[in-house]
Order: sequence, then C-alpha cells, then structure tokens
Amino acid sequence: MDIRYCARLFARFNLSRAPVVADAEVVGIVSLTDLVIKGMAAQHR
Repeated sequence: MDIRYCARLFARFNLSRAPVVADAEVVGIVSLTDLVIKGMAAQHR
C-alpha cells in the first residue's frame, strides 16, 4: 500500500497503529511514527 494512502487511513480512522497483513496472516505492526519517519527519509534521498 502506498505510504500516503496509508497515512490518510490512519488520519481518517484516528489510528496510531495498524496490523500488517500478508496472505491473511499478521506479519507485523506499523505505527504512525513509522510512517512519518519513512516519509521523511524518502524526502531526503
């Protein structure tokens, strides 16, 4: 999922964390902080 779309979902549903799912199995958790840090790192490239 695109990081911008994911960030909009976090804002829309007032989330701070969400599960990461692959093949119907939870493989991790992503936080709003993770998105911000990842987004900032992408801008500095």
